[in-house]
Amino acid sequence: MPQDSNGIFVDVWDVAKTPLSAAEGLAFVTAPPNGAETVFVGTVRHFNQGQNVLGVSYDVFDPLAKQSFLDIAGEAQDKWGKDLRLYIVHGKGRLDIGGVSIIIAAGSPHRDEA
Repeated sequence: MPQDSNGIFVDVWDVAKTPLSAAEGLAFVTAPPNGAETVFVGTVRHFNQGQNVLGVSYDVFDPLAKQSFLDIAGEAQDKWGKDLRLYIVHGKGRLDIGGVSIIIAAGSPHRDEA
């Protein structure tokens, strides 16, 4: 389980070593005061810009990506409250069609905030 820092967890994972897990994101944002959780799972599709796709390769500069995710998560907490728990993990490396490229999960006391 990821470490909690003010209810926010962000990271970039090498998908060849550690596949992204919606269940892990959901587990992170689930907390006793929360009555709502939501999870977004981004996957590689088979068609992009008029072309068939066999897969994608994500090259990520980890520090910049993590800081961007932290900024976004901080803005969300500023808008919807510090009880909002957020989990953002993006994959890097090669993914085939259907591969999971990003997991974003949110948990909050009420569904509108999630």
